[in-house]
Amino acid sequence: MSQPSAQRVRFRGACCARRRADSTGRGGTRFDIGRVNPISDPHHTNEQSVAGYEPWLDKRGLARHLVCSVRWIEARMEEGLPHVHIAGRAKFRISEVEPWLESHGHIERRGEAAAA
Repeated sequence: MSQPSAQRVRFRGACCARRRADSTGRGGTRFDIGRVNPISDPHHTNEQSVAGYEPWLDKRGLARHLVCSVRWIEARMEEGLPHVHIAGRAKFRISEVEPWLESHGHIERRGEAAAA
């Protein structure tokens, strides 16, 4: 039995897999699998392109945005970080979280941002 060619390999979440030509120039194909930001990904254009739409983020998405750990987010939730539960999962909006973090001393503005 022969092995499948690279062109026939399928991945889950194929819409987020970016296919590009092999850098060796031999006509092969390789897949660049990685986390793709659905907001900036041109394949995800549902309601995310509507002006004024703000997506709900989960703990991991918020931690990625704030460049911190999920455990730090969970500790702030115990302090009252604004969130809602959708389908049993905590969801956040940046427009609610950042002012709360600033008012509770977790965001400190420095330099030009502090002068504004």
